[in-house]
Amino acid sequence: MLIKETFRINAPIMKLYRFFLDAQTVGTCIPGCERVEIISENEYDSIIKTKVGIISANFKVRTLIAETVPYTLIRTVGHGKETRNLGQFRQKTEIALKELAPNETEVLYEADVTIVGKLATFGDRILKSKAKTMGAEFVDAVTAKLNAEDPSVVTTIQRNETAKPAKSEWGQVIKTIINKGSQSS
Repeated sequence: MLIKETFRINAPIMKLYRFFLDAQTVGTCIPGCERVEIISENEYDSIIKTKVGIISANFKVRTLIAETVPYTLIRTVGHGKETRNLGQFRQKTEIALKELAPNETEVLYEADVTIVGKLATFGDRILKSKAKTMGAEFVDAVTAKLNAEDPSVVTTIQRNETAKPAKSEWGQVIKTIINKGSQSS
């Protein structure tokens, strides 16, 4: 599943680049992230707790900063396992930065996440909805963190098709269930 967000922040590109390379700081922005442990300069472990529908999950995640292009691009790859063997996942994330003005940067955040195991059988639509919600929460947390450091930071969030609010996803799931029920009657 693909999670995409594009947003603009009134901050210099250099500041944002350093921000996204700091695993401890970014960890505080990831929804449910309880801990980040630095393994090496480009690798870290984290513990992330989340709830998907009625199921709570705790993931131990290993992330590697696979590629960087100074002040332009950060690519990470990671894998994680749910601590009670409910599933595993792999992710590839790309953060692209584009300077719009000396104090304005556009951020394109894109994560491709694959989930296997019992969590994957829970339902693709529900997992996608949760992932989209987490993507939006991440952007909101980045904005709040940067704003706490510098109150002049203003963010414009441009949500795209893959980042619709979870409410619309649930509405579609309910419609599908109702339609299937009425067709079998």
